Amino acid sequence: MKRAKFFALTQRLLRNTDSISGTAASGIRWWLAALVLGVCLPFTLAAEKQAEVPKSPLSPEESVKQTVVHPDFEMQIVASEPNVINPVAVAFDETGVLWVVEMTDYPHGPQPGEDPKSRIKLLRDKDQDGFYETATVFADKLLFATGVQPWKGGLIVTLAGKVQFMKDTNGDDKADVVETWFTGFKEENSQLRANHPTLGLDNHIYISNGLRG
Repeated sequence: MKRAKFFALTQRLLRNTDSISGTAASGIRWWLAALVLGVCLPFTLAAEKQAEVPKSPLSPEESVKQTVVHPDFEMQIVASEPNVINPVAVAFDETGVLWVVEMTDYPHGPQPGEDPKSRIKLLRDKDQDGFYETATVFADKLLFATGVQPWKGGLIVTLAGKVQFMKDTNGDDKADVVETWFTGFKEENSQLRANHPTLGLDNHIYISNGLRG
């Protein structure tokens, strides 16, 4: 309603300029045009902004459909939310358990007074249909966990500045043994820290590190 009154007033002023000749009339018309543009443009931009409705994230099933793979390959869902959140590393052990590192504290880490938010989950496919339907938190409150490698019934884990060994010794799927094996890795950049311990063909464990130390 207010905009309609504004445009009606503008039209009346434009008609009144017909009785004015010369430069004065041109100047008045120019300023009225600028005023109308200044009023219309914000509404136009607002309408365009409202039209840009963000799309909801794709479901795991839809994500698979949107992924292009070689004709000789097939992609299947092994695990998905809510069983896994923000995964950055996965590894299978000799029993078929799927170990997943969740780094939910990336990139800034916990706020002052908060616990670290990274954790490690173990997932099991109990009905052996290829989908891991059960998930258990094996270790939590970890600072920037970046990788995991099954080793002698436990796990070699890379975290911010260190490498740890974790193991469940009483069968409750929780890490009751936590040993720090190595420390001193640089931590300046959360994207370049020691990560992804991997068992090589020579039986050595290799760890990537983007900060050279």
